[in-house]
Amino acid sequence: MHYLDYYKAWFNALHNANKLTDMNDVHIKGSTFMAILTELWDADLLDIKIVERYAEEIVNATRKKENTYYN
Repeated sequence: MHYLDYYKAWFNALHNANKLTDMNDVHIKGSTFMAILTELWDADLLDIKIVERYAEEIVNATRKKENTYYN
């Protein structure tokens, strides 16, 4: 699998989450994607700026979705 396939898995889980309990899947897929990005960065295959941008997007979008369930 290409690392962007893991991004797509997180993105789809995020947009398909219809209730708070669905967020567990979102967190798992986001964590998996971030672990892969970290490994690629450690192997000097990705620039840190790319990793940081994806990390920021995952954190912000996940929090925004979670906030819809708490408000």
